[in-house]
Amino acid sequence: MSNKLTGITIEKSKISQAFTLISFMVGELIFDGTIEPPVKVSKYPNLDRDHFYELRTKMMGHIAMKDEIKLNVEESLLLYLIVDMVCKCFVSDANLVLREKAKENMEIGTEEYKQVSLSYIHYAQSLLQEMNQKFDGNPTFDDVHDKLSHWKG
Repeated sequence: MSNKLTGITIEKSKISQAFTLISFMVGELIFDGTIEPPVKVSKYPNLDRDHFYELRTKMMGHIAMKDEIKLNVEESLLLYLIVDMVCKCFVSDANLVLREKAKENMEIGTEEYKQVSLSYIHYAQSLLQEMNQKFDGNPTFDDVHDKLSHWKG
């Protein structure tokens, strides 16, 4: 039996599709400079524009066409960083910009926006908890997790 660490699998559902869309829409706002990233991106070597867009392309393609998406360890850790950043955006000053963008581009009212953001955070918490358990003890993950846990928003 192999002890090789593997990445995560995300089952296709309407919730995972919405989660993926929101994650990458907010990520794009961060990488295009519309909102300030809640963490110092340069602290995470794989959290850059190229890696972000590679993962975005893979996940958006799979989520639209297949039943599930399998991510390798590096992609899983990148997703972890992105999801953590998006959650922090929802609970920081960036949330005001996100709410305005949602109103402008998707004609979402304040109450609906609150529901969407709360649903996102709830799903994200479940995913991050699963990843915390799966990757606990992996030196790369532990380093990322340690840096993220010192965030003061």
